[in-house]
Amino acid sequence: MLDKSDTSIADTLLAFNQHGIDIGLLVPTETAMEKCIMDAHDTFRSYLERNYIHNFSNQEQGEKQLIPAALLSAQRATATTVSLYRPRTKDGDPRVWIYELKQYACPFNLIGFVYRNQQLYIINCSDIAAVDYALSANGPLLKGRDNFDKVENYAFRELFSKIKTISAKGFIPTVTDGDTGVGMTLEAELGITPNSVAEPDYHGIELKASRRKPSGTKNRVTLFSKVPNWKLSPVRKAINLLNKRGYTGSDGRLNLYHTLNGKNPNSLGLKLTVDYKNDTIKQIYIDGDKIEHDTTWLLFDLRTSLRIKHPETFWVKANTKVIDGKEHFHYTDITYTQAPQIQHLEMLIEDGVITLDYAMHKRASGNGVRDHGYLFKILPANFNALFPKPTHFDLQE
Repeated sequence: MLDKSDTSIADTLLAFNQHGIDIGLLVPTETAMEKCIMDAHDTFRSYLERNYIHNFSNQEQGEKQLIPAALLSAQRATATTVSLYRPRTKDGDPRVWIYELKQYACPFNLIGFVYRNQQLYIINCSDIAAVDYALSANGPLLKGRDNFDKVENYAFRELFSKIKTISAKGFIPTVTDGDTGVGMTLEAELGITPNSVAEPDYHGIELKASRRKPSGTKNRVTLFSKVPNWKLSPVRKAINLLNKRGYTGSDGRLNLYHTLNGKNPNSLGLKLTVDYKNDTIKQIYIDGDKIEHDTTWLLFDLRTSLRIKHPETFWVKANTKVIDGKEHFHYTDITYTQAPQIQHLEMLIEDGVITLDYAMHKRASGNGVRDHGYLFKILPANFNALFPKPTHFDLQE
């Protein structure tokens, strides 16, 4: 599967995404290369469908569809054929193969598919020279391509102007103590009433404010929060998850405040894994050979949350300092994003680029859980892997 790739999936998505290019990805194993056949996982099948290349659900078992393609290497393109096949055996799980692939790739290379001008291109994304050629100004993917630029609408200009005016005020006292102060203070200055709904904050634009942390500090930002699908989760509810995986803090309280990713188990043995067959994300517990499944999210729900939350977003950074015992914020710059590539979500989770934070503890009285959300986060440095061409604005210029 994609987690076996010898090349960074996030860096590859970033390279193509900054040109607004949709890309499908596969990773051939040693067995796949030997047998000349690869599994067409759900994410890849979705790529074929949304680009109107092929729909496996309409293909009978035993049928083979052959599609002309071009293999891109450094400075040249070679004609080839892609075979899309559903075997007669078992459930006829979709298969794919690229003729002549063995001449251009090795096991665990990251193989990219791009459909452009009615032509399917295959790029070995583990070959830097091939990627450079594919994305060069005179390469087959970008030659004659229109610029992929944002269109500033009225809401964009109005919100930008208001935040620039707020920035000119300098340091502003927080309206509330704690982590939420930086966002709530900006919203108060803008006259936005705090809410917990999933839709964007300002005329279709989501507003995300965060403190600037010291240089070298990893400062992840929250994309969205999504509760697990408890019906599909073996733990069934939050209190069971807390009792099973929580730890006792210095205050004697049962806590579960931890970051999980899709590449490696954390110090509690917790890890995210993509179940492509069932289109879900699972949180598992790993202890040696022992693996336990705790929680599940439907990828459809996660993609929907991302799409609804971030059609356009202002990510606002603030310097912070304490004056007379009270925190103050100076809002200094904005990163503007739009149109997230929701089809990249599971790949970025699997690659550890998008992470999940559990943030809960047991209440002091009773058996209830104080839950701060199930927070899916990303580093701003990785925005390019999810959003086409993020734009940065210095409010002090």
